Amino acid sequence: MKTQYGRWFLALVTAMNLAWIAFPALAAEKQTSEGKVAVVNGSVITQEDFDREMSLVQRQLASTGKSVSDAQLPAIKKEVLEGLINGELLYQESQSKGIKVEEAAIHEQLKALKGRFSSEDEFKSALISLSLSEARLRSQLKREMAIQQFITNQFAEKITSAFTL
Repeated sequence: MKTQYGRWFLALVTAMNLAWIAFPALAAEKQTSEGKVAVVNGSVITQEDFDREMSLVQRQLASTGKSVSDAQLPAIKKEVLEGLINGELLYQESQSKGIKVEEAAIHEQLKALKGRFSSEDEFKSALISLSLSEARLRSQLKREMAIQQFITNQFAEKITSAFTL
């Protein structure tokens, strides 16, 4: 039973981590845009954020050889929007719990990401293809790390203590 919950939790944490690397929704950097697709407790999810995420999802599907039919598109859009909203809610909750991310930790994450590329130019090209600046990526990493800490604090410790009873 312990292994089953451990695997479930690990899968949840891994999925959240991967999703947040791809999620460019950055509440701290929201700019007034031509359109809002959602407002989450006062934070705007812009059309630009939504379009960027849709583009990422479509690229991921294309890289696996899957194409999106017109019939599938509304469901995918709904899932993308729900993901952006859920991410914003998790971030807001992490902030309400007082979770702070150290600048050094953000720097280490950024350094690790850059290390995946053969050169600084290749890294910058990847950012351009994702419509991200390095500053936005840093902000995104900060959000991801705050959410990760929140999930760990709220769920991992409770699951662990439940197994020790």
